[in-house]
Amino acid sequence: MRLLALARPDRDADLCLVCVCVPLCGAEVTTLAGSSTSGYRDGPVHLARFNNPRGVVCGKDGVIYVADTDNNCIRAISNGQVTTIAGSNKFFSVFHRDGPGAKARFFTPFGLTIDHDGHLIVADLRNQCIRRVTLPDCTVSTIFRTRPRDANNMTINVPLHPSDVAIDHNGDIIVSDLSSNCVHKVSGYRAGDPSQVSVSLVAGTRYVEGGTDSARGPATFGCVYGVAVAPNGSILVAESSNHRVRHLSLGARGAYTRTCAGTLKRRPKDAPCVADGFNTPLRTPFGVAVDGGGRVVFMDQNYVMEIDWKKKEVRPLAGSAPGFADGPCDVAKFDSL
Repeated sequence: MRLLALARPDRDADLCLVCVCVPLCGAEVTTLAGSSTSGYRDGPVHLARFNNPRGVVCGKDGVIYVADTDNNCIRAISNGQVTTIAGSNKFFSVFHRDGPGAKARFFTPFGLTIDHDGHLIVADLRNQCIRRVTLPDCTVSTIFRTRPRDANNMTINVPLHPSDVAIDHNGDIIVSDLSSNCVHKVSGYRAGDPSQVSVSLVAGTRYVEGGTDSARGPATFGCVYGVAVAPNGSILVAESSNHRVRHLSLGARGAYTRTCAGTLKRRPKDAPCVADGFNTPLRTPFGVAVDGGGRVVFMDQNYVMEIDWKKKEVRPLAGSAPGFADGPCDVAKFDSL
């Protein structure tokens, strides 16, 4: 049995998790926490409120962590309860602050992952930085932040608008960057010395939006909203504006970029998803996740999609018509994943 969790902002529900149960029975879609009313409330899962949650990750201890994006905080789901572990939904004049969880401040936290040391890594989008939430004490620190502009109105270091984060086999942070349409790598942060942190380009052409695949050359991307690292070290990128999922194979001479799901032609709004090999038409791929067996799942409007490498097919795993309904995959409904 495998459990795969994906957070979804939804006009009809605040947070759902997709439970993929293999081998014999089909997957089931269940609402784990939240309701049809957005807001902010800790407490029992059926009474808790979220506001446009984006990132979600499951800890080894079974705790589920959620980036509650429009509430500017990080939440935890455990033992039937939702708690806020860092940040605050209150309006403050300061949107970036490190320190103990209750005093820390985020500004539109998006993606989440857990690093090799067991701590949370947060893509803090509008603060233009990568944050770490040390567990279990929930102290928040900044790993990397785009520095203010100099006298010539130029940023001093690499500017980032991180939408998602993942951890590679070396423990480095892989970042999908909305501002540059690129995938970056943040290295050297585990030593705790900010001067040792560096940012390097993994794939893409900075500030060029496009959809070019590449065999060791400069690929181009458009609106990279999700990133995941597979067990073999390759990287999956959910690319919303190009309606595709891209696959990056890393080598000594750079990244080989290819399209593994979708085409540049967008599926019409609310149209049913019909499998067509790797060319299955997509609409707005968003989050992407890979389980320990290499199974790739991503969100696309009102569907949760799966890439079947053996059958060379991209197909719906869950979802049907737009709406909200739990139950078996073929009848479950999502709205604006």
